[in-house]
Amino acid sequence: YGVELTLERYLNRGFYFLITGSVFDSKFKGSDGIERNTAFNTKYAGNVLAGKEFTIGKKGTTLAFNIKSTIIGGRYLTPLDLELSRLAGNAVYNQSLAFSDRQKEYFRTDFKITYKKDYKKSTLETGVDIQNISNTKNIFQQGYNAINNTISTQYQTGLLPIPFVRFTF
Repeated sequence: YGVELTLERYLNRGFYFLITGSVFDSKFKGSDGIERNTAFNTKYAGNVLAGKEFTIGKKGTTLAFNIKSTIIGGRYLTPLDLELSRLAGNAVYNQSLAFSDRQKEYFRTDFKITYKKDYKKSTLETGVDIQNISNTKNIFQQGYNAINNTISTQYQTGLLPIPFVRFTF
């Protein structure tokens, strides 16, 4: 169960935004009769997206700035049993504690700047999309590393600038 709210302003005078927020709880009851969190029970999620376009020079030429931020509560995971994993040589999860460990929250902000030129039958767009501008270390997955006999954490990509050119016709 939960609740979601969305506020949106369509492109008007070169400006737009979209704000969404959700608060929820997601549980399941296993065959043992115990109610637990699901893997998707992050408790909350929020997004803010905004942008501004400026007409420059002749009509059909625009410069645009966009920003998007996302925050999501930490996911619940089933903890690894490190000792049993070491003995087995692969990941062994403590199923009696299914989805009881919570990761840290996910946060990311992206920024994009684009230059667009409309021609009679085509459009040229160029820019740069800078993803994760705060270089936040968001967890991608956790698992057992049999080589080091440790619990390992892999992270999503940090700061990533993506230049682009798009020609449509």
